[in-house]
Amino acid sequence: MLNPEPAENSLFSRSERRHDSCEQARMDGWLLQDFCTISGNFTGGVASIPQSAHRYLDIGEHEDLVFYLDVRNFAATTGTVSMAYETAPTQEDQAFLPMVAPFALTGPGVRVDRAFFSTAGIPPARFVRWRLFLGGTPTGGVWDATFRVWVAAYSYA
Repeated sequence: MLNPEPAENSLFSRSERRHDSCEQARMDGWLLQDFCTISGNFTGGVASIPQSAHRYLDIGEHEDLVFYLDVRNFAATTGTVSMAYETAPTQEDQAFLPMVAPFALTGPGVRVDRAFFSTAGIPPARFVRWRLFLGGTPTGGVWDATFRVWVAAYSYA
């Protein structure tokens, strides 16, 4: 039986919950990306690296995504290392659009971002991935980031 009242420190306030206490709401979690280090060389033209297609997350019958980005290290000789969470109805690279505004990595630690179906600029579709890129005004040089990403989502089935 679900507790109709969320805990005080819950990620979701009562007004943000899409499921009432009579429904069998279920939250699932996935490791979108285990710890990895991604590097690029802007001099060589690598300014953006998307997640590999075989690692895209198929969220199926889920919505209201919460992303937990755990950054351990990042560096760029020029510009800023930035991240975006993207979604698409198919696995075609050209179909992916950002669900939340891309953001610069600001330091080691955990960052939480929400992409709710009812409020996201681009609501979550079937497939989800991350994209790492060099933002700002890069003039060349190398960049890298070490991170992992967890995703939690409500099932509407």
